[in-house]
Amino acid sequence: MRFSFLCQIGLKFTDLHQTRKLIRVMKLTTILLIAACLQVSANSRGQTVTLSVKEVPMKKVFIEIQKQTGLNILVKESLLEKIAPVTLDAKNMKVDEVLSICLKNQMLSYSIEGGVIVNQII
Repeated sequence: MRFSFLCQIGLKFTDLHQTRKLIRVMKLTTILLIAACLQVSANSRGQTVTLSVKEVPMKKVFIEIQKQTGLNILVKESLLEKIAPVTLDAKNMKVDEVLSICLKNQMLSYSIEGGVIVNQII
């Protein structure tokens, strides 16, 4: 039925085949462009941190990391009180490097999951 309708309006079988092929190529191009845009967006979220602190509570360090990166931080308030003050001088360092330095020899570990920094007791 559809084929006969297209033939009636003047499209030949080869035109129909080329049209389907063109639509397939357009769909693939759209998917690739969307994937590329999402990748660029993920890489440009500002995942580097510049921070210079001396004997500062870890809570203030987390607040500054959150401001600079936009990542949310999940940690129990009572755990933050038990962590020793942090001294750090980081310039354009990746978030995970900064967190590794801050939490070195501490009782917390971290993971970054879907835009959230999750802190756990070791």
